[in-house]
Amino acid sequence: MKAPRAVHGPHPLAAWGLWLAVAGAPLVYSNAFIARFTLPKLAVLSLGVLLSLIGFALSKGPLRSPVPAPVGWALFGSFAALGLSAAASQDRLLSLLGRYDSYAYGFWPLALCAAVLLACAALPERRREQTLRVCLSTGALIALFAILEGLGMGLLPGIGALPAGRRAVSTLGSPVDLGAYLATLLPLALREALDGKSRPLGWGFLLAVSGGLLATASRGAWLGGAAGCAVFLLLAGRLKRLQAPALAAGGLLLAAALGLSALKLSSRSTSASDAQRPLILRAAWQSFLQHPWLGTGPDTFEQEFRRRRSEEYIRLMGSHRFQANAHNALFQALSTTGAVGTAALLALLAALFRAAPVGAALAGGLSGLLLALMFNLASLEVLVTAAALAGLLCPIDEKDQRPAAPRVLLLLAVLLAALSAAGALRFAQADRLMKSGKQKAAAGSAEPAAQLYRKGISLNPCELSYHILFVNQLSERVNAAPTLPLRTELLAEGAALPSLACHPNDVNARYIRGIALYLQAQLGRPELLPEAAKALDAALELDPHFAPLLQSRLEVAKRLDARTSPDPRP
Repeated sequence: MKAPRAVHGPHPLAAWGLWLAVAGAPLVYSNAFIARFTLPKLAVLSLGVLLSLIGFALSKGPLRSPVPAPVGWALFGSFAALGLSAAASQDRLLSLLGRYDSYAYGFWPLALCAAVLLACAALPERRREQTLRVCLSTGALIALFAILEGLGMGLLPGIGALPAGRRAVSTLGSPVDLGAYLATLLPLALREALDGKSRPLGWGFLLAVSGGLLATASRGAWLGGAAGCAVFLLLAGRLKRLQAPALAAGGLLLAAALGLSALKLSSRSTSASDAQRPLILRAAWQSFLQHPWLGTGPDTFEQEFRRRRSEEYIRLMGSHRFQANAHNALFQALSTTGAVGTAALLALLAALFRAAPVGAALAGGLSGLLLALMFNLASLEVLVTAAALAGLLCPIDEKDQRPAAPRVLLLLAVLLAALSAAGALRFAQADRLMKSGKQKAAAGSAEPAAQLYRKGISLNPCELSYHILFVNQLSERVNAAPTLPLRTELLAEGAALPSLACHPNDVNARYIRGIALYLQAQLGRPELLPEAAKALDAALELDPHFAPLLQSRLEVAKRLDARTSPDPRP
């Protein structure tokens, strides 16, 4: 009989790259960026995924499918639905990349999360345990920073007074995101404390993560963490002796206690924050009813919400307050990806939880996060951690019966990851240039600031926030220009920005176009006033309640009226 074929493990670089992604994304941030809690994390994640895939490509032996067939098909179906929604999106580029200050729910960042899931599922048992330890160690360190912040002893550079009653933000920049991150890790820390090989270290993890979670005062995260621990204890068989009614009553009491405690500890007024949520959910549901099958496109919620803001919301939150997401993952999925995308997502979650009935702590962590996502959406680094846990949920195929994956697919994945890393680094460099430009502009150095702005826009030409910075500074430069030809030249540069070409259905793109035309009309080209009015009217259709936009349209209307009014002089 032939001897069984040796199964080679992946190259160590496969695990090292993953550890860079799951540890670096939550930890890294930089004050050299405008999006200091976003673009550094995206760059580190992209580099980690690239290194991990190179490691798998360097591995010897046959490459087996890393996930069970039901999970693989569900993952493929979810991305097929996401791709269809992005193709039909009201803003395809935005749906592909994701929002600038988030980069979490576009096709690109979600593909990186899927790569983390598949890579973690392909790890052998020893590397899986090490990956879990990396996740927990990173979470404990981040939680320690949060505890120190809550005690008024923040050590992180560039993070000054904590917002909203000293709620900890640590390296994630938001108490809500930090809470969701720590709630996901809490059941894993509890498992280490109860069943780990080194219980003192496990208790250290548990105390750190619990303390950091407390410091966030995030009600949704508290409830999620409690529910995740309950799921872990139940699946681990530690609650078998409890009767179902007693268990349910205890769970409700615990949830109520945690919610009230978090509300008290947060030291913040929640009336407006809580009152706006039904209005946001109503707008999300209306958006779903109008676009029931594929939604408005991944990560386009803010665009659609600006069109649907009610007068009640304006009175409550003000004309300048926008909403980036639906505050609820289910409503977010329905409004942006429609019934097709939501059904595919639910199918993926069901396949993951069916794949590994013995992963009690992992299932608890993901369950806790899902509950937290019913109150607030999470940031990119939270999704990366969740993707890693989901990959580790998938069982290892000890019999090696899964079909061999064509190596050409892995090489293609490496190429795409390289493009992703190059794009992330390019966007990061653009953001650094724009941050330097803002600093120069604040210091009164107009022309050096403009040069930095131009360089930043050349690296990321379709980012509307950069266009807004450029146009705002351009207005000051035009006012300071000594001659009319120079002013005309400056305005022509502003009009040449590709705002509308990149984002034709975005209110800011229409607004930039209208303002550029209006400024040109003020400098001796009054024939452009009707075109400026048309651009501003198109912007008002996308946000009829934005006060600066209404003011600009009123000014254009007055000038048009002055042009058409008969001269009263004899």
